[in-house]
Amino acid sequence: MLFQDLSIYLKGKGYKVCSIGQMDKICTEPTLLFYDTGEGETTITKNLNKQSLEIWIFYPYDRFSEVEGFKKEVEKAIKEFGKVRQAYDPTPISIDNDMKAYFTKLSYFRYVQRRR
Repeated sequence: MLFQDLSIYLKGKGYKVCSIGQMDKICTEPTLLFYDTGEGETTITKNLNKQSLEIWIFYPYDRFSEVEGFKKEVEKAIKEFGKVRQAYDPTPISIDNDMKAYFTKLSYFRYVQRRR
């Protein structure tokens, strides 16, 4: 499963990774929040499904100058992982007032053989 494979890989690279419901209420360190958007059919072929995943990057308020560099490091690590494609361009960096963090989102997918 894409969620598990990439999560384990990024944890091994030293990133703080969590899924929905596991994240602290206030962002005190850079965090990757995984949101599994599921698996669906493709229009490419009847034999493939598409697994999709969003990675929400949260970065503490007081370190704005570091956010873009951190995002690029994460994108590079995912590219090294290799088994995924970018689904959409990253969202612009914005502020999440509840989390006291800067926020952006990366979207990825991979094709998998459909199970019969």
